[in-house]
Amino acid sequence: MESFIKFPQQFFNNIPKHNSTLDQFDDGLQLLKYLLRLSIYFNEVEILISTNDWLRARKILDKSEEQLKKSKHFLVYLPRIKKLSAWVHNVKSEFSESESELNLGLIIAKELQNKKTYSELLLHLGNCYFYQTKYDKALDCYNQVKEITLKTMKNNPDDLEYLKLHASILNNIGMIY
Repeated sequence: MESFIKFPQQFFNNIPKHNSTLDQFDDGLQLLKYLLRLSIYFNEVEILISTNDWLRARKILDKSEEQLKKSKHFLVYLPRIKKLSAWVHNVKSEFSESESELNLGLIIAKELQNKKTYSELLLHLGNCYFYQTKYDKALDCYNQVKEITLKTMKNNPDDLEYLKLHASILNNIGMIY
C-alpha cells in the first residue's frame, strides 16, 4: 500500500519533465508535418513546370522560400528551391534571373557541404549558359560536375544518382561539340 501512495507523488513530481517531453514530441511532429508539406510543394512545382504553368509554380516557390527562411531546420532545402526557381526562369528565357538563383544556391550548397546538390546546381547553371550559347561557360560548369561525379563514383560506384548525373553531363558536353 505504501508504494501505491508514493507512486502518485513521484508522478506528480515528474509532471514538468513529462510536459517537456510532450513539447519536444509536438515540435517534432510540427517539423515532420512541415517537411512533408515541403516535399509535396517540390513535387507540385516540378509538375507545374513540366506543364508550363510557371505562374503557379513561381507562387509556390516564393511561398516555400519564405517559410524556409523562417525555419533554421530546413535551410538545407533552400538550394533545391533555388534550382527549381532557376528552372522556371530558364524556360521563360529569363537567364540573368536564373543565373542569380543558381549562383545563390551554389553558395548555400557549398556552405552546407552538399556535393550532390552543388553538382545539380552546377549542371543547371551550365544548361543556363548553354541556352544562351555561352558554350565556354557551359563547358566549364559541365567539366566541374564531371570531376565531382568521377571522384564520387570512384569511392561509391553503386550510387545511381551520381551515375545519372555523370551520364547527363557527358551528354551535355557532347552537345557542345
